[in-house]
Amino acid sequence: MEKIKQKYDSLSVYLNLTRAISIVLLFSYWVRTSGEALGMVLILGILIFSILRQYLPGESIIIFLEGLFVGGLSYLWPDISIAYCIPIFEGYLEKKTAWIIPGLIFVTFRGSINFIIIFVFIAGGFLGCILRVAKNERDYYKEESDIERRRRYEAENLNKEFLSLREEVFQMVELAERNRIAQQLHDDVGHELTGAVLGLQAFESIIEELELESYEKELFQKAKQRVDNSATVLRQTVHNMKPYVSLGVEDLRGIVEEFCDIPISLKVFGNTEKVPIHYWFLLKTALKEGLTNIIRHANTTNVKAQLDVTQNILRFSLENDGVIIAKNIANTYVNKYLDLNEGMGLRSLRQRTKSYGGNFSAAIIAGEDKFRLIIVLPLFEGGIS
Repeated sequence: MEKIKQKYDSLSVYLNLTRAISIVLLFSYWVRTSGEALGMVLILGILIFSILRQYLPGESIIIFLEGLFVGGLSYLWPDISIAYCIPIFEGYLEKKTAWIIPGLIFVTFRGSINFIIIFVFIAGGFLGCILRVAKNERDYYKEESDIERRRRYEAENLNKEFLSLREEVFQMVELAERNRIAQQLHDDVGHELTGAVLGLQAFESIIEELELESYEKELFQKAKQRVDNSATVLRQTVHNMKPYVSLGVEDLRGIVEEFCDIPISLKVFGNTEKVPIHYWFLLKTALKEGLTNIIRHANTTNVKAQLDVTQNILRFSLENDGVIIAKNIANTYVNKYLDLNEGMGLRSLRQRTKSYGGNFSAAIIAGEDKFRLIIVLPLFEGGIS
């Protein structure tokens, strides 16, 4: 692809070289003929049009004006009719031959037309056609190269996102496991130790009534102290193992609180303990992406977010209140009604949702000016059909 691109990048050099040679040949023709002032005007005019063409490539008005210029001079000085091969060349090069007809009329009815001039005109048109094919191929490979670079860039960004997501998932799994162990220690071992402490405290009142040796009472106190210390250490361990970061729904609520510019309603229904850990990262990203774009592109006053967890599926939805969305958002979202293009953020969410076996949709509802994002994920193996 790079070799082909380099090959066709040199086409601009060939085009400019062809135009320069044409001007040099015209100058030589002008010197060898009468050398009238109109010849110099012709050469300067063609040179000016060549410069304009560098800044306005492919413009029909340039071809039209150049044709009228050369045709008008040919009407005044028929000997320079051969110069009309340059507008013919440019017209066929840009596939805009209709724009050279007005000037060609002047040349045909007033200029000095013979077999050689006709041959030069045909050669100019033929050369323009050949270079147009090469130009189209260059544009095609250039577009393909741009698409390839964009895809590579998006793939690299997606890979970085997945690497970051993997690290977050590992961290979340670790935090969830710490939370589970801490909760189990608190519920099982903690309750047993607490019961043992209470039992020893009750037995201590009985021991005081018994006639025991001092060393026996001392052994009992040491045993009781060890159990008390174990209970204290266990409480501290459970407290330290408990993660300080928010998990699950609390994480979503934290994101909603960060977007304090507009009122956001977040409703949760169902048992969220059934939601896998990696789903929470997808929901977190979707909520951030949706809120960011709604605030950026919509003059909205209210946003609704809802999470429904049923026995088999999870459904997350986000929508604004129907206030008109800025027109430039049309290049960002995909709309099943309007068939709009998809941006990088939503494309990433779509791919991640699909990798989990779910369905994703983001649309600007026609007639309502309402943006709606919906993610449906399975809570069972096999995905959503």
